[in-house]
Formats: sequence, structure tokens, C-alpha cells
Amino acid sequence: MRHIQKDIDNQIARTRLESVSYMTDTNHSINVTKGKYYQSKKYGHKIIRDELKDIYHNKCAFCESKIKPVATPNVEHFRPKSEISRVNENGYYWLGYEWSNLLLACPSCNGAKSTKFPLYGDNHITTHPVDVHGNIDYSRFPENQGYLAKERPLLINPEYWHPEKLMYIDYFGRLIPIKNNVFATTTIREIELNRDDLVAKRQKKIDKIIVRLEEQIFARYGDNPLNDLQYQYQLNIIFKDIVGRLDKKAEYTLLGKCMVERFDELILEDIEPEFREEIMNYFIDFLNNL
Repeated sequence: MRHIQKDIDNQIARTRLESVSYMTDTNHSINVTKGKYYQSKKYGHKIIRDELKDIYHNKCAFCESKIKPVATPNVEHFRPKSEISRVNENGYYWLGYEWSNLLLACPSCNGAKSTKFPLYGDNHITTHPVDVHGNIDYSRFPENQGYLAKERPLLINPEYWHPEKLMYIDYFGRLIPIKNNVFATTTIREIELNRDDLVAKRQKKIDKIIVRLEEQIFARYGDNPLNDLQYQYQLNIIFKDIVGRLDKKAEYTLLGKCMVERFDELILEDIEPEFREEIMNYFIDFLNNL
């Protein structure tokens, strides 16, 4: 996971989500069905999905996997719209079309999260906001307006939190909470962010860097050895690819951050001991010259 900058007042998205047809559905859900009237073709409309794809660079909000062209990106409700697991059957029935409540997710993470929404203190808000006259107060729907500040979700919303400060990726490709942080722990567990396929993908990217470094070590000290400049040049190509993973468009940017900050643990751990210090020094020189 990584932090995402999202314009809560996005006019393209809000113009669609707050149009007459959509507001009619919202009013019906509030006054009649308590969340059972929202239509996936509306909150998942191409306009909404395209805005989210642009914000998330077509990556899942939770696992950071690129969403393949053959898979339709899911529009995920951070606060479940029609049911909260083990809490009630209504959910946040007034937020089905609320832009600040919509994230982009891959089918696997969307399915894992489902209607889960654990809170610290378990004090879920279960009714829609009203003004002093008892009417629906639409101005208090967006999360950034403070209405939902009473709640403390145990699941991390990357649009409001900085997940990279709460978790890291270890040598085996697993997400690990920093200092057993309860929010990171809950998010990793409930959205299954250490499921086998994800761990394997992350570890494969770590292993690929290690193999490339080992190839250059062999070339440096093999039968036709590279000279110092050639060796450093080839290592810098690898280092550039590591740093390039920090780009917000790249897949698994948290992994890139960990490769840079935990280079010795993630990468050098598998390099022969006699070469570790030299490669670390080259890496530090590379970073200092960026």
C-alpha cells in the first residue's frame, strides 16, 4: 500500500455521482431500502472508474497490483454501503455514491475486504447525518468534512493515511506491520495482503534484483572481468531500476521504498559476504548522486 492524493472535490466524478438520477437512488436508499437500491453500473460507471484509474494509476488501492486489462477494476466502497460484517445489515447506506468513499480495487482485494469494516472501539455510525431541521445533510457526506471523525477505522484508507509509515516488506515478500501497528496488522489480515500469490510476486521482484547483481559479480570477477568503470556502470543500471520502482506509476512502490531503505536486508542478504560492502558502497554513491 502507499498514500494516494485524491481530489475530494473532483468535479468530473461529483457531477456524475450527484446528478438527479444518482440522487434519486440515494434518497430511496436513505428513506426506503437502507442501502439496497444502489446500482453497480452507476457507481462503477466508466467515468467514475476512469477517474479512479487515473488517480491510482490503474493499481489496486490495497495490494498495489496493476489491474490487468482482462480484469475489470472494481469500484470499492471503503465504508460498506449495504451491510457491515458482524455489525448490521444496513451499512453506510447513505454513502453508496459518495466520491470520498470510493476506491479502486482488484477483484481479489475487493472480494477479501467485502463488507468488513472493523473499528477501534466498535462505535459504528449507523444513521445518516441530518441538519437542524431533521433533513438529510448532504454537506456532511464527504469524509473530509469531519462527520465521520468519531470513527477510527482499523482498516487503512490510503487516501487519508500513509501506509508506508505503518508497514514494510521483508526478505520473503511479506507485508510486516511496523512495531505491531494495529491498523497495519488488521488491514493486512482482513484484506489478505499476504496471500500466496501476492507474496510470490513481491518475492520474485526481489529475487530478480539479486540474480542481476550476482550476474554482474560473476562478470566482474570471471574469466573476462569487467573493469571498475564497467562494473559500476552495470550496477548503476540495476540501482536505477530499483529507484524507478519508487515512481507512483510503478507496481508495488512500497517494495521499491523497502529495497532502497532496507537494501542490506532485502538484497544483500543473498549476496556472498565478501562482495556486500563493495556493492553497498556503490549503491550509496549512486543514491548520493541522484
